[in-house]
Amino acid sequence: MDEILRQELRSGDYVQSVTVGDPNNDGRSASVDILHAGRFDKGYPSRVYDFDWRAFYGRHPFALRSLADALAAGYAYVLVDSRTGLTDIGSVCTVLLPEKLVVVFTPNEQSLNGATEVGGEAVQARVKSSDMRPLPLFPLLSRVENAEDALQRKWIASARDHFEKVFRDVYELPSCDLTAYFDAVRIPHKSAFAFGEQIAAEEQRITERGSLAAAFYEFAVALQCNNVIDSQAELQSRLIAPNEAQARAAEAERRAKEAESRAALLEAQVTSARGWKWALLAALVAAAATIGVWFTWFTKAARFERCLRRELAATA
Repeated sequence: MDEILRQELRSGDYVQSVTVGDPNNDGRSASVDILHAGRFDKGYPSRVYDFDWRAFYGRHPFALRSLADALAAGYAYVLVDSRTGLTDIGSVCTVLLPEKLVVVFTPNEQSLNGATEVGGEAVQARVKSSDMRPLPLFPLLSRVENAEDALQRKWIASARDHFEKVFRDVYELPSCDLTAYFDAVRIPHKSAFAFGEQIAAEEQRITERGSLAAAFYEFAVALQCNNVIDSQAELQSRLIAPNEAQARAAEAERRAKEAESRAALLEAQVTSARGWKWALLAALVAAAATIGVWFTWFTKAARFERCLRRELAATA
């Protein structure tokens, strides 16, 4: 079955390739393959609602695992989008397929309670199944407004407390502190991307502080770690690094300004000294002309006068 699935995926009948611009990679584009959830025609809704997933899984218990293996063999990363709520299809996406489970929620109680419930039950279902793989849970707070700082901090702290309790319960941890993770990982709300089908990764660089691209990049860094708790050390080092870099940049700027000030002072001193030098020489020439000393030094004085005029013109 594994080989049949690989051949079907390579055939191109089920996968659609989409080219996405990447401003972080010298303007080069990236390719993303999309495997749709079915044939989107008029009969699609009835096929989804009428499909008996329990019966299918009973007849073909290894089919979904084989599909996951076939996808993993062909791609570096596979993202599976699950519908919300507790459904048979949702269980396939949250329990049977994933190596890591990302639970996306928004800053309201209903979404938070649903996320903690679905995430906790998925981890517990994996533990009770024959699948020996652990299921790391990654909460992802999204649509966070950049306003009402005090209220925002209070709400995020409450969301963190909820997930810390879930982690203690499902992973049997004596204690759990997710402060560094919730401080670093969140997706801001950008109203401009609510219009049309804009892709933030095509519009923004990951170095743009506060951008969607930067926020998703921080989450991708966390997701590459084994679990949320392991990711906190990496995230903390990334939070400290910008402060150190800013301090180094400020010190370099201070030194550059000091060097600029010293250069300006030196130039002023040189200009002043040059002015006194040429003023003295000009006075000597005038004195020589006044007393009529033009005989032996006539040629030298004329040459010196021309040189003096050129220097005065150049420094004017």
